[in-house]
Amino acid sequence: MCPSYMATREEEHSTRGRANALVKALSSDDPRQALGDERLHGILDLCLECKACQSECPLGVDMAAMKSEFLHQYQEIHGVPLRSRLFAATRTLNRFGSATAPLSNWLAAPLRGPLGLSRRRPLPRFRRDNLTLFLSSFFNAAAAAVVFLIFGGRQLMSRGATATDTGTPAPSTGAPAPSSGSAAATSVSVDAAPDPVTSGGTVTATEAPDAGAGGLRLTPHQALTLTGIVALCLAVLVFKLDVGLTAVTVAVVLSLTSPKTNKGAVEKVAWPTVLLICGVVTYVGVLQEIGTVDYVGSSVAAIGIPLLVALLICYVGGVVSAFASTVGILGALVPLAVPLLNQGTLGPIAMISALSVSSAIVDVSPFSTTGALLVANVRGMERDAFYRKLLTYGAAIVVVGPLAAWALLVAPGWLG
Repeated sequence: MCPSYMATREEEHSTRGRANALVKALSSDDPRQALGDERLHGILDLCLECKACQSECPLGVDMAAMKSEFLHQYQEIHGVPLRSRLFAATRTLNRFGSATAPLSNWLAAPLRGPLGLSRRRPLPRFRRDNLTLFLSSFFNAAAAAVVFLIFGGRQLMSRGATATDTGTPAPSTGAPAPSSGSAAATSVSVDAAPDPVTSGGTVTATEAPDAGAGGLRLTPHQALTLTGIVALCLAVLVFKLDVGLTAVTVAVVLSLTSPKTNKGAVEKVAWPTVLLICGVVTYVGVLQEIGTVDYVGSSVAAIGIPLLVALLICYVGGVVSAFASTVGILGALVPLAVPLLNQGTLGPIAMISALSVSSAIVDVSPFSTTGALLVANVRGMERDAFYRKLLTYGAAIVVVGPLAAWALLVAPGWLG
């Protein structure tokens, strides 16, 4: 039996009544105009399209299909209402609501009336879990910005701005320096012997074209290098080829196409750093293979104090990730946190976010891939000195990073 008819007990809401209303509309002089009638829309609006009529009717009348066709013809005349458009975009609205919670929960209540929603049915509550996970990925960038400012970043930026504004320094002869906003620089040459002011010496000024006036130009070798990088990404991500072999192949092709440009590139590779990273990664891989990391994590999880266990797991992730792959460590440590999360004491979003930040923030260690690249490409200072400074900074981050992530994300308990 039709559910809406069982609720209203009105003949027009029965299957027979709705079918007769449709027959009357289609038998009129202008069926198309009759299908846009508001009275007919009210009769069919309570149909839930549950298809109970089709299964119970001896003739198998499919009122749900009839209503769908009626709504198409009706909306051709009156347009699609806002209520229907909003319900059709439920997935998009849920994403927006989660991203703006709890503001979205406050704004949803006044929309009950315009959308025709019963006040007896509670609205779904949005949570900002996805936003928290997304914002936690910028924790490293925020930490890097703070460190940059603490260790002289503002002085470095002001020095660059001063050099740009002042341009070429004025010569000692008293000749005026070129203005900072000029399109071309003026080079001043002075006769070495007599003073041009007192002895009649000459000052020659010539206009030199601005080096940046022509803009940056991409050389053929640079274009080929960029093409090689794109090809490497496609081969690894799309065709699932081995990243090491593919990278070596791209390097060989670049060397053969531009032998003069790449001359001496092999000598500039920091081979001691490469061997160090390979050795450390192999060592940590062996530890993971024999179960050392799992044993340490399981021992920590067995302590029984949720907040302390969360802190120690963050430290395990930070210490091991300083010498190995961050993604690999997360894959090993997240399952260890599941029994802890099942207790309901800690929020899963807070724990996973803190563990991710703790494992990723230590990537500045010279033993990691990112740190090794920094050491290999250092310019302006001795590589050994830079390595020692980066090692000290990395050790400090390993100590402070997991603790900061735990204190900000887990300890307050403000995340679900």
